[in-house]
Amino acid sequence: MEGRERDVIRAAIVGLSRGILQDAEHIASNVKQAYNLFGWADLDLESFMACVKEAHSVTLRALPRLRRPGAYFFKVLGDVLLRDSIIAHNGKSPDGAYVAGLTAAQAGGGDGSPKDVSGQGGAA
Repeated sequence: MEGRERDVIRAAIVGLSRGILQDAEHIASNVKQAYNLFGWADLDLESFMACVKEAHSVTLRALPRLRRPGAYFFKVLGDVLLRDSIIAHNGKSPDGAYVAGLTAAQAGGGDGSPKDVSGQGGAA
């Protein structure tokens, strides 16, 4: 991971930790978790930060009913990263395994919406 990548990720996670995550006491572990997710997802910085933004947005909408917003944010971030990593790596998860017959196009749309892979119509 390059210095610029570390700086950008750190700044975003510190801001989120002090803000909506209400988790300032765990800033160091939150930043480490974000670095680990960045390495695991094997995405470029721009794609990773788009996932952070999406997870932030989802967390913000759910915030009124969350007891642990930090845990929720990182769960959402992991899910979003998995989806986008599968798309970026032609149907393979970050560990290199193929995802049960899903092609990159079927795994999800660039707008974050799920695609119907059932052939039944409607959301997957």
